[in-house]
Amino acid sequence: MVVDAGNWGWKNPDIAPHLLEQQRLKAELVAGAYALLGQDAMMVGAGDLALGLPWLEGLSQRHSLPLLNANLSCEGREPFAGSRVVERGGLRVGLVGLISAGARVPAGCTLGSPVTALQEEVAALGTVDVLVLLAQVDGKEAIGLATAVPAVDLIVTADPGAQFDAPRAAPGEALILAPGSRGKRLGVAEIALIEGATGFASESSIQRIADELDRARARLASAEGELAKAEGEQARARKERQITYYRDKVPQLEAELAQATASRPALSHRLTNKLIGLDAHIVDHPATAALLTAGKAGLEAAVPKTVSGTGQGPYIGTAACEGCHAAAAAQWRSTGHAHAWNTLERVGRQADQACFSCHATGAGLPGGPATPTEVTPSLVHVGCESCHGPGKAHVADPKGVQMVSKPGEAVCVTCHDGKQDEGRFDLPRYLPRVSHGGP
Repeated sequence: MVVDAGNWGWKNPDIAPHLLEQQRLKAELVAGAYALLGQDAMMVGAGDLALGLPWLEGLSQRHSLPLLNANLSCEGREPFAGSRVVERGGLRVGLVGLISAGARVPAGCTLGSPVTALQEEVAALGTVDVLVLLAQVDGKEAIGLATAVPAVDLIVTADPGAQFDAPRAAPGEALILAPGSRGKRLGVAEIALIEGATGFASESSIQRIADELDRARARLASAEGELAKAEGEQARARKERQITYYRDKVPQLEAELAQATASRPALSHRLTNKLIGLDAHIVDHPATAALLTAGKAGLEAAVPKTVSGTGQGPYIGTAACEGCHAAAAAQWRSTGHAHAWNTLERVGRQADQACFSCHATGAGLPGGPATPTEVTPSLVHVGCESCHGPGKAHVADPKGVQMVSKPGEAVCVTCHDGKQDEGRFDLPRYLPRVSHGGP
């Protein structure tokens, strides 16, 4: 079975008008690829609704996709089915989709109680061997749903902050699965139904919590021991932040472990889960690759020719900085920042509005390019002004207008945000690669 828990078309309830056409093209691509897979259920999340309800309904019809949302009502009607039953290998699997009651939805739409909607769908489904909930909810809400409706066996969550290599145990007999965001990983869960068993259990889930708790306790003890030896205000502040973090984390994990081990049935169905990275090691599926090629070809046509109307605005480009800062510019050319735009061109994504802003100078910032078509040749790549601020006023008055000489980490994490780079960014390790010193 293949399922998706929501926000496969867009990431949040808001989308700027100039992004809409291109994002619909991408969602059409996702829908076409999912149709090739033989999708069994796709939850409609708040982000998907940002693409437009009539458009989504047309998408479902064009690709024969089973879109689900049990607690959404729009202008007096329920636009999507709340649940469905899929039969595989002689088993009846019930699939229910719903969204957090606190999510924002388009005007004219309302969200009913997730618990009430889930209870109604479970009753309507009748007897099933496995009940799977596809939910755009956070971890606390997922636990609340499993507690309120014990019939739920598995919860697949679209919480963008959740990525579980091992399933998380909910109170009672359910497990929570989360493959993470941005389509970077495919979650694969294998279940074994055991005669006479109730609910699901995963030994790896409980062991994962125990291991994480041991690590947190060890790191807390280490940070507390190193605090007295830390030299300098910055080093002490860093250790104090670590201590605060782990003092909060340890009791959280202790409570999670107690919850995972309490009230579990003596005999449970078994589940193993793994996340498969969808990277270059995965061979491309020819039909899907053809869809992608066609989709990328349409991206450029879907970009508005201008949005801001400012041209380069307050930005002048790295070449204009080089006259006075030749050594710094030479060092910059040796960095990945100096080739950032090329990485998009190599994969045909230079017109992609979701990507270009981290590969061009000033993009998305006040007065800078608002769309890929506004990126002039002097602003391609992550140039001087990406970190040090716009330079037009400084060039006009070098002594009176000072640039940012030492950008803080806040500048870096606008792009190295933990999602784009999958958490690899580490300032002490990355900064020496781009530091060019000098006055």
